[in-house]
Amino acid sequence: MKLIKALPAFMTRSDANDPITAIALGAGVSLIGTITLSYVLAAIALITGIGIGQVMSVLILGAAFGLSVWIATFDRPDPRLQVIALAAFLIGAAIGLTLLLLDISIDGQWYHFQALSSLVEGWNPYYEPFAIAPSLTEAGYTSWPSEVYVIWPEHYPHAHWLVMALPVSAGLPMETAKFLQFTLLSGAGLVAFAALRHAGFSFLAGLFGALALMANPVAVGQIHTKLNDGLLFSSLLAFGALSLLWLIFRQRRYLALAGLVICFAVGLKFSAIPYFVVACALVLLAIWTMRDLKTCLQPAIVMAGAGIIGIFGIGFSPYVQNIAGFGHPFYPLMAGANAETLDIIRYVVPPGLGGRTGLSAFFFSLFSETHSGWSPVAPELKIPLTLHGREIYPSGAADVQLAGFGPLFSGALLLSAVLAGLLLLRERQNRVILLLLGMAVTVFVLTALFPESWWARYVPQLWLVPAGIGVTGLLAKTRPARWLAWSILVILLVNSSLMAATNLARTYRHNQEIVTQMDRFAAVGRDVVVDPDLSLARVQVLRDHGFTVRVETVIDPATCSPGERLASYGQDIEGGYLCIKR
Repeated sequence: MKLIKALPAFMTRSDANDPITAIALGAGVSLIGTITLSYVLAAIALITGIGIGQVMSVLILGAAFGLSVWIATFDRPDPRLQVIALAAFLIGAAIGLTLLLLDISIDGQWYHFQALSSLVEGWNPYYEPFAIAPSLTEAGYTSWPSEVYVIWPEHYPHAHWLVMALPVSAGLPMETAKFLQFTLLSGAGLVAFAALRHAGFSFLAGLFGALALMANPVAVGQIHTKLNDGLLFSSLLAFGALSLLWLIFRQRRYLALAGLVICFAVGLKFSAIPYFVVACALVLLAIWTMRDLKTCLQPAIVMAGAGIIGIFGIGFSPYVQNIAGFGHPFYPLMAGANAETLDIIRYVVPPGLGGRTGLSAFFFSLFSETHSGWSPVAPELKIPLTLHGREIYPSGAADVQLAGFGPLFSGALLLSAVLAGLLLLRERQNRVILLLLGMAVTVFVLTALFPESWWARYVPQLWLVPAGIGVTGLLAKTRPARWLAWSILVILLVNSSLMAATNLARTYRHNQEIVTQMDRFAAVGRDVVVDPDLSLARVQVLRDHGFTVRVETVIDPATCSPGERLASYGQDIEGGYLCIKR
C-alpha cells in the first residue's frame, strides 16, 4: 500500500487525463495507420500499374506515416512532437530488431521469401501469374522440387507481403521486411492501453492489462520472422481497442482506422475472414448492449464496406482470381468441382496427435507439454501451472505446434474459468462484465471448433480468452476476484516472458551458427553452390555476405571441399547443403 501511495497520482486514478495516455494513443494510432495505409497505398500503386519501385516505396511509407500522425493529432496538436518521436522511435527499433536476427522459420525462409523477393523484383500479383524472382532464376533456382511449391505465393492473400516489400524496394536490406511485426504489435498494445485508460482503468491496471493482452506468444515469437499469424492477432487486438475507443468517443477516426485494419487483416490469411466476421458481430453486439440498435448502423456500414473492399477491391488478388480460376476464394485449401485442393497441414501430425481429431486434439494440445512438433518424443499431459524442463527449449520456437501458447497457459485458462464463475456469482448485476464474459466464452467455443485449433498459430485469438477475462476481473468490486484477476495477468506475463527469452536465445544461437559457417567457407572461397531445400532465403543471406551463389537441387558431397549441411536450416530441422566445388 505504501508503494502505491508513493506513485504519481495519475497512475492510481481512473481518469485518463495524463500526458502518457495521450502520447500512447497518438503513437499507437500512428503505428497502426502506417502499416494499414502502406498496404492500401501499395495495392493501389500495383492496381494502377505504377508499381512499387524505389521512389514509389519511399513515397508510400512517408505518406502513410505522415497521414497517420495527422489522423492521430489533427485536433490535439500539443503532444504532436512527442507522438512523432515515439512512433518514429518504435519504427526505428522495429527496423533495428530485424537487422539483428535472421528469420529461421521454415515458412518464412520458403514461400514468404519467394513472394517477397518476386514483389521486390517487379511481380504484380493483380495482373501477372506468380514468377520466381529473376535474381533466383539466374542463380539456377526454378520451382524446385515441383510446381506445387509456388502455389502459395500465387493464391494466398498478399497484404503483409506488399508491406514487407516496401522497405526492401526502398533500398533497405531484405531482413528489414520484418519491421511490420513489431510495429503493428506495439501499435495495438499502445492503443489497447489508451482504450483501457479511457474505459476507467487506473494507469497500472491499464498498463498491465494491455501488456497481458499483447503478450501473445504467437505474435511475440514471430517478431523475427516473415510469418503472418502474429500479425493477424495484432490486427484483432487493434480492431477491438479501436472499436472501444469509438464507443467511448464516437470519433470517426477510430472507426475509419478500424475499417483499415479489417482491409489489412482479410488480406493476411483466409482464416481472417471468419475471425473478423465474429469480431465485428461481437463489437456490434457490444454497441447494441451499451448504446442502442440505431448506434450500430454506422459501424456496421463501415465494417461491411471495409470487408468488401478488402476482399473484392484491393483483395481482388487473390480472392476474385481464385474464384474465377478455381471455383473458390480460399483455393488451394478449398476448390470448385473442377479443381483439386492442397492443404499442407493435413500432412502435419505432431507426436501425440495420431488418431486424434477435432476437440480431442484441441484439448490434448491445450493441456500437454509444450512441444515443437518436430521432436519424435511425444509430449505428455501435465498438471496445469507446472513446468517441465524438457518443454522450455521448444517453447522458444516461432511456430510451436502443441501447447503453443506456453507452458503456463493452460493453468491461466483454468484460473480464468474460475474467475468467470466468481464474477457470475458476485457481479451478475454488472452488464459490462456479463457482456465481456459472454464474448470470451464465444471466442473459446468457436476457437475449439476450428479444424486446426490444436496449433496455436492458427488460432491466435485464443490468447484473448484468459487475458480478456483477467482484465475484466479488474473491474470487480470484490477483492478476491481482483486478486485472482491480477494473478492471471501475472501468470500470462511470466509465461510469455519465458517463451520470449527462450526464443531470443535460440534465434541468436542459430544466427551465430549461420555466421560461423559462412566464415568457415569464406576462408576457403566465396564461390559456393547451395541446395537450399526449403531455406530459400539462405541464398540471399549468402549474397549479402559477399558470396557468389549457384543453386543446385542435387549436390554430391564427394565433389565438395568443404561441404556440409546448412547451419540452422530451420528450428529443430536439418536440411539443405552448402558446398565449394573441388
